[in-house]
Amino acid sequence: MPEDAERIMDESDSYPDISRPPVLTDVARALLRRVLKAEAICADDPGFAELDRLGVLVREPYRKNVYTLAQRSHIEDQLRGAAETQMVKASQFAAGIRPFLDSIDHESAQFCGDISRSNRESYFINGVDGVHEVMSSVTYAAESEILAVQPGKRKRHLLEASAPRDIKLMQRGVVMRTIYQRVNLPVAHVRRYVARLSEVGGHFRVTDAPLIKMVMIDRSHAFIPDVAGGRTHVAGAWHVRDPGVLGYIAELFEYEWMRSAPWDEADTPIEYDDENDPDVVPETKPITTPRQRTILRGICSGHSYDQIARMLGFKGVRTIGDDMAELKAKKGFSTNEELAFWFATSPDCAVKDD
Repeated sequence: MPEDAERIMDESDSYPDISRPPVLTDVARALLRRVLKAEAICADDPGFAELDRLGVLVREPYRKNVYTLAQRSHIEDQLRGAAETQMVKASQFAAGIRPFLDSIDHESAQFCGDISRSNRESYFINGVDGVHEVMSSVTYAAESEILAVQPGKRKRHLLEASAPRDIKLMQRGVVMRTIYQRVNLPVAHVRRYVARLSEVGGHFRVTDAPLIKMVMIDRSHAFIPDVAGGRTHVAGAWHVRDPGVLGYIAELFEYEWMRSAPWDEADTPIEYDDENDPDVVPETKPITTPRQRTILRGICSGHSYDQIARMLGFKGVRTIGDDMAELKAKKGFSTNEELAFWFATSPDCAVKDD
């Protein structure tokens, strides 16, 4: 069995079994009843691991070994998130099957003298969506290296969407090198992306020369525009598999890399392409009060208004509701979910309260 398959199967032990609907065993149900009675429990208790995997329990921050029943929406989010994670892992495993078979063919070629033609042919992928689908599958299965040449100014939504995936790849040991045009150097959202990826080992260079878009994965797959046919980038791209062409493209990348300059923002004024860019108006002081932050931390942990009121010593939930209503009006939100998401990603969340 491939090493990736073993890793995926080992990691799946920490998730609920999605091959059947989630259910509680009698042992887990008995432990849940103790939780509902506000009894102290610990991680070694029978049934705890099962409840934890299903996202049923929420630890009370102010009482040791005391847990409460999570809100229904929190449990649903946990289960759906676990299912989606397992589906992504299954997709990554499936995407790695063909590269794995290609590696077998290469080993066989050492003795048989040739690689089967079907596995080295290049073909044209129609449409941007089709290119993204194939490229994403191959990228998720990357094992060693990703090389990219990205002409023009990079779009904010594309970088924000790809950053989590790229970070996970590098944490897995994949080396990433990217060449940008110098026009990206002052752009705020590109700087953020470069900074995030540089922290985990990403390498970036810039050039003033014209560039042709190219992405290469493990030197076994390359995606290039249809320069010869003259079709626009929205028409699709070529998926190059031929070893000879791949070697030539890799050498061209290395020459371009040597001619490019290291990414250096010094003495370059910053630019904002989007008026909603979070860096445009930096918040210098907290928007929330200490009590509002305590309430929001409780909401983010899955507690209900009643549970938060008890923890804060309030007789009812009116004060909590008033605080949240005031903050929603200030931020222009209509739901607690929007408010909790903003808080979890805002500087206010990092404020240390007594």
